[in-house]
Amino acid sequence: MDDRFYTPRAQVSTSRSNSTTSDNEYYTPRFLPPQQRQNERLSSSYAENDVDVESQEGANEGMRKVANAFSLARHGHAEALDELLLDGFDPNTRDDQGNTLICIAAQNGNKRILKIALRHGADINSINFKGNSALHFSYRYGTAKSIGEYLLKKGANPDIINRDGLKARDYGGEV
Repeated sequence: MDDRFYTPRAQVSTSRSNSTTSDNEYYTPRFLPPQQRQNERLSSSYAENDVDVESQEGANEGMRKVANAFSLARHGHAEALDELLLDGFDPNTRDDQGNTLICIAAQNGNKRILKIALRHGADINSINFKGNSALHFSYRYGTAKSIGEYLLKKGANPDIINRDGLKARDYGGEV
């Protein structure tokens, strides 16, 4: 029987009369807050599968740091991203689509984020899993005038061909 759904009948009060115990004294596990329920499931799962919890928590912390960095880049939080990069976050880290911070900056037309990532050593010609570079994104999303021009000036390769067989300039837009 699953303990999360079991409440001994002796503990359940059926009368409506004044009880000497408070209603909060009895605990039914299925009413745990979702985060606590998840933590209990993970703990028991780790114990059953003999998983090293400390290494798992380290991996989770790393995943949170990556998600945080990409969220900061997407939403234009330049100071916080700069602080994260100063703390040692690798600017060439990839998200689940293979995008790096400069790809995200180009997608969102955020030159400030792009400059911060490049200043911390981001590869200007990095490509995602579909073969698109930051320059591809600048042309595709209509920021070729500002972002694309800046990338070319900083040495971006305009001859990178993505999986669709297209160069950045094939998306249109003038620099």
